[in-house]
This record gives sequence, C-alpha cells and structure tokens, in this order.
Amino acid sequence: MSCTILKCKNTGSFSILLLIAVLFTACDWGNTPYKVDVTNIQADLKIKRFEKDLRQVADTNQFSESLKILEADYPVFFPVFKSEIFGWHKENDSAFVADFRAFVFDPYVQEVYDTVELRFGNFSKYEAELQKAFKHYKYYFPEREIPEIVTFVSNFTYASFTIDSSVLAIGLDMFLGDTFKYYNSIFPEYLTQTLKPEYLTANCMNVVGSMVYDISPENNALLSAMISAGKELHFIDRMMPSAPDYQKIGYTPEQTKWCKENEGQIWNFFIEKDLLFNTNQSETKKFMSPGPSTPGMPKDSPGKIGVWTGWQIVRSYVLKNPETKLDELMELKPEEILSGSRYKPRV
Repeated sequence: MSCTILKCKNTGSFSILLLIAVLFTACDWGNTPYKVDVTNIQADLKIKRFEKDLRQVADTNQFSESLKILEADYPVFFPVFKSEIFGWHKENDSAFVADFRAFVFDPYVQEVYDTVELRFGNFSKYEAELQKAFKHYKYYFPEREIPEIVTFVSNFTYASFTIDSSVLAIGLDMFLGDTFKYYNSIFPEYLTQTLKPEYLTANCMNVVGSMVYDISPENNALLSAMISAGKELHFIDRMMPSAPDYQKIGYTPEQTKWCKENEGQIWNFFIEKDLLFNTNQSETKKFMSPGPSTPGMPKDSPGKIGVWTGWQIVRSYVLKNPETKLDELMELKPEEILSGSRYKPRV
C-alpha cells in the first residue's frame, strides 16, 4: 500500500520566444508547455462508492449476509479497510461481524458519514477533475492501467492511498472543509487549512506518483530530500498542469504568494547557512516537515519550505533542459539537477 503522498513521450522543445520569456520573467507554472493536448485520450474511470454501499448494508435486516456481499464486491479494498481502518487483525469472523455492526451504527460514525454524504453525495465535479488528471497520466504512460477508484470514510486516518497499483482509495472524510467541527480536536490548524475538497485531486495524484516512482532521498543530505520532494511535486505538475500551486503542495494561496515573493531570500538562507549538504537530520528535518511556519525563517513563512524550494529547483532544471523526459528526470542525482537547473532566483 502506497500512501501520500512512469515511460513518457517527448513533449517537444520550447519555442524561442517562450524560452526567452521563461529565462527573463517570473513563471506561472500553470502556463508552461506541460499543458499538453489530451482531448483525444481515453481515460475511463471506474469509481466505486464504498461509503455508500456500506450505508446500504447498515440499512438491511440481514447485516451479516449483506456484509459478505460487500466483501466480495471489494476483494482488494475490503481487507485493507478491515485491517487498517477498522483495525481488525483477528480470525474470528463472528466476532468481527458483531464489532463491525456496532461500529457502523455508532452515532459518531453515522454523523461523519452523513457529513460526507452532504459534501460528496454528488461526486461529478471531482470525477471530472480526476478524469482530466488521468488523461495526462495516459498521455505520458499509455501502457499503464488506470487504477479503480474507491471512495470511503477513513476515520480520519488516510486522505488517499494506492493498493497494488490496482486501487486508488480516497478518504473523503479528510476533505470536508477546514470548518468541519471535529478537525480542530484531531489535527493542528496548519493541517486543517488544507482539509478541503479543492485539495482532493492533487493529493490523489501525489500517491499515484509514489505508486509509479520510488523517489526516496539518496542520502541524508538536505539537498537530496529537497530534490526528491521536488520530483514528487513535478509529477503533479505534469498530471495537473492547470492547477494552482497551492493545491499541489498543500499550502494556502497566501503561503504560496509569500514563497514566490521571497524566493530569493529563501534560497540565500539555505546558501548562507551552508545547509544544502548538511546531513544532520535533527537540523535539517525542520525544513522539510509541515508546520505553522519554518523554524529560523519569518513568522509568515509556511512550513516545509525545503519542499517548496526543491520543487522550484526541479522546475528550473526542466525549463532549462526541456528535452529531458520524465523517466530520465526521476533518475537524475540531486547534484545533477541542482547544477543543471542553474537555479538563482532574484533577491
């Protein structure tokens, strides 16, 4: 199971005018050449609503028999839900049915399911977003199958994950909006601000990228972690070229704006503090971890500023080396990407 968090076609070279614009002006990544034409690409999605089907089981008078039918209808997903979400690791099926029945009819659980139904009863908007993203997925990786999509209620544990590359599971209770009454008692504020429906599709494509590529840092140096995170986000760039940056990285629009306005100062901070090749994780982890802000930087800075910076370095490399295919990019070492990016934002 891969949790959140690919042979590609050559997208062609930049025109001279566009290259000049990229080199001498600030770039809105949503307007790059990665807006490829996917009009004629088929991306047939199979979406199954586990949370709806589970409610139907609860409404029947033959719970045990209906539950068996539900298990059979979700042969890949149900065992994971049973163990990872419900937390059942025993062999006694009769005890499981009794405990699961109590879980399904718990008033708190029912309230969460009711809220999910109100927010996502009509899933057509998000189906359209996912279909567009998976059209890009098929553009770059035509030989790969699109995973079956299963929506469910995760008991506030998983936003999305993949199972054996065949299932993409989406925990809808993780996208109910930052004002949902239970969030503040479960998550810190800097996380609740992104638990909104608008972040759903980017979150899904992040775990799809993890399903396809192993983008683990090569070593303990901060640069390696930054470039690995940048590669992950660049995958989302390719799948969702028109989406705003804040959705891809899990910031607010204001936080993304701050990063863009202070890009030069952020980079100077890493250089002046000689942090890029620092391997002391107790010192460098704070630059990669979510938080209300990044330690050592202004209060207005968002957390995980190293992730954002690594993303900009990868983007800079791709803009200056447009012939690089996605597979090739993912194989490049951090030092190669940093050198080839010629990254030097204006102060």
